[in-house]
Amino acid sequence: MYERRGKEKKLTDLTNGPGKLTKALGITREDYGRAFFEQPLFIAEGREIGAIAAGPRIGIENSGEAKEYPWRYWEQGNPFVLR
Repeated sequence: MYERRGKEKKLTDLTNGPGKLTKALGITREDYGRAFFEQPLFIAEGREIGAIAAGPRIGIENSGEAKEYPWRYWEQGNPFVLR
């Protein structure tokens, strides 16, 4: 992830946003529509998470009433989530 995002980045700044996450993971436009079970993408079993928080999406001021919808979800207290 440091090679793709820059070695000078702080750990918590590597993936704190959807664009940063996809760049850090090497996901490109060529992966659009690809199933998560097709190589080179895959979903691995992870750890059990704690409480889930929800809130409005960020940076969509022009989306009318949907700008307040709770369509953004994250693990509460996760330091890798953009505040």
